[in-house]
Amino acid sequence: IVIKALVCSKIIYPSMLLHVPDRVISEVNRLLYNFIWKKKDRIARRSLIGKYEDGGLNMIDLESKFAAMKVGWVSRIVKNMDMNWTCGLTHYLNRLNMNVFDFLKMSFRTKLQFPLLDKISPFYKDVILYFNNVKIKKQINLMSDSEIFGETLWGNELVQSKNVTLFIDTWVKSNIRYIKDLFDDQGNFLTLQQTKEKLVCTKNYICEYKFIKHHAKIFTNKVDNRVAPFVQTIGHKYCIINNKRIDLESIHSKMVYSVFIDKKKQKPASISYWARRFDILKSDV
Repeated sequence: IVIKALVCSKIIYPSMLLHVPDRVISEVNRLLYNFIWKKKDRIARRSLIGKYEDGGLNMIDLESKFAAMKVGWVSRIVKNMDMNWTCGLTHYLNRLNMNVFDFLKMSFRTKLQFPLLDKISPFYKDVILYFNNVKIKKQINLMSDSEIFGETLWGNELVQSKNVTLFIDTWVKSNIRYIKDLFDDQGNFLTLQQTKEKLVCTKNYICEYKFIKHHAKIFTNKVDNRVAPFVQTIGHKYCIINNKRIDLESIHSKMVYSVFIDKKKQKPASISYWARRFDILKSDV
């Protein structure tokens, strides 16, 4: 109670607005756990952050809390893109020739997977990275044809070259944004000539075409191409979190914090020990 009410309350609000370096989180965690134990930790921290019914003590996890507070900004951004405080993000998106909904459909999980992220402020960088990390990791073999064709072509963790997601600004400017945009009205993959006619800049279009066609095989080899012309990508303002479809305007930090904790927590070793000792089923633990 002391930690949550008197300590964490003083640092959570600033963390909503500022980038918090990992070293700061580590140092604050060290101070908090030193206050609890006065010495070396007696219970694993990943066990303490679990709920009471999971054998934990519902201890606050600062890293997850800071991340959840940042993700909570997604709904505010979506609702207020015309406000002055979003001008930094607006300028960045204009340089990418994208709108906020196209950008939020990207799924890269680290800044190394999308180098252009270095051109945005640390605050927005945190928001998008934490948001992408709370989203469910997609598996192509579990996706329907329409879901695959509705996938963004750029910044997609499923389509990478040397551990970097794809992004070609001239193709984005030419309105080639989704997997479905690589197909014509008959469901056939665009020919080199069709691609040239679509692009606003054809300086390196042959190399770019071969590059995209090669990496898009991960999708195109698994679908019925005839579906492509009928897939709608406009107006999709949701994401998949914890296997649930969530409206972007409805995302809140409390929900996101629970997801981060569920990913991070672990049951105390003693529970597994006594379960084995008395032959208790996992479903009963």
